[in-house]
Amino acid sequence: SEADAELIEILGLRVDLPVRYLPDLLKRATDVVRERLIALASPELQEEIKRVLETISTAAQENARDFTRAEALVRLLDQKFELDDDVITKFALGKKFDEVAASLALLGGVPTQMMAQLLAGQRSDLILIPCKSAGLSWMAVESILCNRPSKRKIGDETLGVAAKDYDKLSVKTAQRTLHFWQVHNKLEK
Repeated sequence: SEADAELIEILGLRVDLPVRYLPDLLKRATDVVRERLIALASPELQEEIKRVLETISTAAQENARDFTRAEALVRLLDQKFELDDDVITKFALGKKFDEVAASLALLGGVPTQMMAQLLAGQRSDLILIPCKSAGLSWMAVESILCNRPSKRKIGDETLGVAAKDYDKLSVKTAQRTLHFWQVHNKLEK
């Protein structure tokens, strides 16, 4: 139902839809569909929808981060032609993930929030794409991979596979993929 507002509405109004699926359904719904669901739902379901929407809104506000300072620093470094592998490596080693995210975002022409989500995500292989698009050396990429804010640390074997994959990945393919992610990210909002 992700791309079909009418189907989201139909699913949301089903009496037999388990309540545990409601949050995921409402996250994917547009504001118009959410309003129609509330208007058409039974009084009990209306209250549940409102409660879930409030929870989603609170979670979104908690997850929203202010990257203003990091973005300003990175722009300044870029203007001085100092935004390079060494600086990004220092950011990663210093656990300055907002600065790493802002650096990758600026170099890739994508939103910083998107890069921050990528860095904090489960999949380390996806990080190779913005790094390759930015033209980072493997040493810089390795420092990012090994110092991510993820609870799961990357193993030596996975790091070896990542190095091979990074070597095979072309800059052009990485840039196209990053562009696709950016377009897709805009469509979901």
